[in-house]
Amino acid sequence: MPTRPGKHAKIELGNYLPARDILKQLLLSDISSENAQTAKDMLAQITLTITQQKAAKGNIDEAKEFLKTYLAEHGHGKEAEALWDRLDFYRLTLGEQLESTNQHQSALKEYSSIREGSLYFEEAQKAIRRIWLAYQQKSRQKQNVAQLLKEAEEHFLAKRYLTPVNKNAFATYQAVLSLEPKHALALQRIEQIKTFYREHGEGYYKKGDWPKALSYFERYTIIDPESPEIKSKISACRQKMVSGRTKEEEYKKREEIQRLLEESGTESSWIMKYLFEEQEGEKSSDTPW
Repeated sequence: MPTRPGKHAKIELGNYLPARDILKQLLLSDISSENAQTAKDMLAQITLTITQQKAAKGNIDEAKEFLKTYLAEHGHGKEAEALWDRLDFYRLTLGEQLESTNQHQSALKEYSSIREGSLYFEEAQKAIRRIWLAYQQKSRQKQNVAQLLKEAEEHFLAKRYLTPVNKNAFATYQAVLSLEPKHALALQRIEQIKTFYREHGEGYYKKGDWPKALSYFERYTIIDPESPEIKSKISACRQKMVSGRTKEEEYKKREEIQRLLEESGTESSWIMKYLFEEQEGEKSSDTPW
């Protein structure tokens, strides 16, 4: 009489869903920590394979939701790291698809959900910046260089460098450059804005005030997202902030899983709030603008 195939046979035969169910049941039973980790590793691999199959068929939304279901329960382990990256990849892919069809609000929702430690975070930030700039250029299409320059100078002198939306120096100088790419004053002012954020960031960096330094460096990257020096400083600030966490904060990692799975700009909230949501009169003395 043939024996019933175990979970390894099921995986080899491609019956991923039944094998997944068996592993989930196994994790609920009383097994050794070594066997539990093996089961977790296998469950992560099966989940990744299933999502890849769904995505290959064009069901990226379905693949994303499948991943989120897994991560809501198992997303705190090291074996889940590849699946977090896969989720961010699908979020980036969906964001690009939505952006290409001018569904900008939905695209921003996907881009801003990508974790800052992700392989795809930098691309997501560039996309948010791209949409932000494009959004502001629309309202300036009927203005000439003289009009734009007058407005830009008013914002610059008032130190409205990046905010509010449609009323900031950087976006207005960019509109000038869209008409005259070599306009000397516009280029000079943008460099001055970059210098402001870099110097203040470095000042706080030397003092060891990592959150404030990070705040200035992040805003620098809105203007110049390719600077290797600033990227390195941002990475260093984030590492210092993580290493300074207390044990109690580390225990909250599980609680953060649900937040990371929400489609609400969880990780990129700083750039979303800074570029799109801040209103005049809501400024804080702790912010660099």
